[in-house]
Amino acid sequence: MPNNIITTQHWQGSFGPTILPKEHPEINMTAFHQWICNVPHSVEETVAIMKETCPYYNNFHVFWLDIYAEELQNARIYIAREGSVCMYIDGIDGDEQAISVLKQLCADEIDVVSSGQYRVWWD
Repeated sequence: MPNNIITTQHWQGSFGPTILPKEHPEINMTAFHQWICNVPHSVEETVAIMKETCPYYNNFHVFWLDIYAEELQNARIYIAREGSVCMYIDGIDGDEQAISVLKQLCADEIDVVSSGQYRVWWD
């Protein structure tokens, strides 16, 4: 796993394995179940992080990100938690192949939140 990623510790609770950020400048944590990483990661880094911290949760499974890593190679991913697994993805605007891959990730919600940024959320 890359050394410039989120510092995490594992937490087992009613929600299963998840990311519990420690005090870290890369994390903007407004509440335990709602936070976003302030630093984007490549899809490869994101897969490594999620395999270690939350490989699956309800409809989210890191397997899908791994399968589509090539199509998402230009993506910059901000890992988040909004009650469930969430990711904000930049760097794919105008890339029809990458945008169509988002629909293959079994997400419950896919929204364009700002110019060129996509919010992908799994319940």
